[in-house]
Amino acid sequence: MGYRNDLRFLMLIEDYTKIKDSCLAKYGGDSYFHFLEVEEIRNSEDNKIFVYFGWDAIKWDTDYVSNDEDYEQKDIEDFVLECSIYQMMRLGENYDDVDNFYALGDTVIKPIEFIRQFAA
Repeated sequence: MGYRNDLRFLMLIEDYTKIKDSCLAKYGGDSYFHFLEVEEIRNSEDNKIFVYFGWDAIKWDTDYVSNDEDYEQKDIEDFVLECSIYQMMRLGENYDDVDNFYALGDTVIKPIEFIRQFAA
């Protein structure tokens, strides 16, 4: 089955539209955007429109490099990190395997948060 990650992204709607359209055009029916677990609109206090989106329990390794194929995960992560306003969080299966990258500036919006809890 392999190591799995949960990912969440928060970005301006215009940036989200660009990366989603680009990935759908480049990867077609295999694009991760066909399999979104979460996709919702959020508004900041300064009336900017954001999209909060992500996937649960997927294989995600942006260090993978192949000259023979395109790699959508790397495309998504590189695009997000070039945006002026964003948040990206990845939770691995291991308790201490957490990445949180963000550049929200003065924007006031509910950020991505995570809670680990016991299941009954």
